[in-house]
Amino acid sequence: MIQKVLKGPVARMQFVVSSVPASRAEARLLKTQISAPLLVREHTYFASEDRPVLAGTVLFRGDLYRFRFEIGVDGFRLGSIFGEESLPQRRPPDHA
Repeated sequence: MIQKVLKGPVARMQFVVSSVPASRAEARLLKTQISAPLLVREHTYFASEDRPVLAGTVLFRGDLYRFRFEIGVDGFRLGSIFGEESLPQRRPPDHA
């Protein structure tokens, strides 16, 4: 979607993941306890010339968080507990 808007590729993506205790409002919205561990993912997408084009912050419940990054020659893929089936499954190498 971003590439369509940019009419070109995303040059770089930056993700920062940290942990914070849930505030009262966050705990209510995420249906967890106050001070429960939350993971914060901040992301920035950059176009050419290192120009930021999209940035945001997402909070995840620490007890439900599972995030997978995959990098290969064909590019970068990522998934979460909500979409892990969309990632290709790698077969273990045949050692026979």
